[in-house]
Amino acid sequence: MWLLDTHTHEICSFLLECDRPPYAILSHCWLRPNESEVTFSDVQHWSPLRRVQANDGWKKIKGACRAARKMGWKWIWIDTCCIDKSSSAELSEAIRSMFAWYRDAQVCLVYLNDVPGSEHKEVVDQCLRNSRWFKRGWTLQELVASQLDMVFLDQEWRSIGTREELADIIHEITGVDRWVLKVIPEQSNSSDFTGDAGIQAQLKITKRVKSIHALSIAKRMSWARGRETGRPEDRAYSLMGIFGVSMPVLYGEGGVEAFRRLQLEICRRSPDHTLFAHGIHLSLLSNPFSGPGPQGRLKTASVLAMSPDSFCSPIAFKPITMLRLTRKLKLATIEDPHYHDTNFGVRIQLPIACIDTGLRLHCALLGVMPLSDSDDRIIGLLLWQRESGPNLYRRLALYEDSPTIPTGTSTLHQSEPSSTPTTLPTCPKPPALAASHGFGITSSTQAIPSAFKTHVLVDTSTFLENDMENSPTLAGLTWEVKTIYIAI
Repeated sequence: MWLLDTHTHEICSFLLECDRPPYAILSHCWLRPNESEVTFSDVQHWSPLRRVQANDGWKKIKGACRAARKMGWKWIWIDTCCIDKSSSAELSEAIRSMFAWYRDAQVCLVYLNDVPGSEHKEVVDQCLRNSRWFKRGWTLQELVASQLDMVFLDQEWRSIGTREELADIIHEITGVDRWVLKVIPEQSNSSDFTGDAGIQAQLKITKRVKSIHALSIAKRMSWARGRETGRPEDRAYSLMGIFGVSMPVLYGEGGVEAFRRLQLEICRRSPDHTLFAHGIHLSLLSNPFSGPGPQGRLKTASVLAMSPDSFCSPIAFKPITMLRLTRKLKLATIEDPHYHDTNFGVRIQLPIACIDTGLRLHCALLGVMPLSDSDDRIIGLLLWQRESGPNLYRRLALYEDSPTIPTGTSTLHQSEPSSTPTTLPTCPKPPALAASHGFGITSSTQAIPSAFKTHVLVDTSTFLENDMENSPTLAGLTWEVKTIYIAI
């Protein structure tokens, strides 16, 4: 790790963590164009003349050092000049270590060069809402990683307030929970957490970052929705620390592929099914190919999301254990609650029921329920059984703005634009599911144009025990626990 001396502006390397001195760290938005920033090479070859004639990037370095020095810190880390970007190995290491570096800093200085100074709170608040800093991808991990002081500074390097003092407006802008923005969080709702973290939340959590890692995957993903990065892959790379994973940095692979790899790394470390609860929810109310309600075109999609923007459901989710789910439904206990990726897709054990054999339409239940809901509603996935094997499935999604599906037929499209449409078998008669308790697709309460609806809410209060052991029914459908493979 390279650190900049706040007095001399000389750069120094600290290879071992045990030798690293206390340091401040800068969070900021890069100048436009990036060439205006001071680089690692620049600080290695400082000269008095260069310091006088340097551009706006040097003014930022000088301001950050001065602010840190006033707080009593001899060393500061600044991403523009403390990473040797000519070395791909060092750049990769820095990207994978950045969350820890912000976490371990004694103070994080947030420089907002687009927020002018003002004594009027209303003016400052409006400028904060419009600041680029809250729209950038990398600044999210910087916001939530810092465990100690975080001070926001205006364009003149004057203090606006600390993260804790500004917690309300930061929450309003970013959606990040207020307790996350506090050094020692307030008592939190234990249902926000997984496993033992619920017990920790009822106490006062002193290790805040551990609690962040215990939040549901969908919750943390939703924080990154709508943020921008200079390179598409960085939308995924900037989230590694937030999810406690590490993966190779491969610029050129594209944003979708980088985000897919991120999700697979999360799969290997967490049993949290909220990873699959992306998109907007549907309601299981009537037959998807007939009856009342808006119609749409069903398409197959990956079980994984395309980007953090997919985590846009107006409903907050909480994960539940598969043991709790199967006991509730009086199903066979799931022997292997974990899931992992294979060359056939994600291998996972779930309760599943066939909706229609002719259309090969199924519904599988996840270990996820609405956060503020009773225990009666469970999140499920609509699945299409592939012809290549009895346990191979693809996820189904609905595009509401697509042409209406004629009764008895459906066209199934692959999610990739270049793929060719695949026609589902014709159903001469709609499946015999009464509208009062059958399956179907209606929009969620929040109207979203061109909504990509990918999961369903299943009311389990109507589950009835069948005569067959471990085979409860809902709307005449038999549910069983199966090991299935859902295409990635």
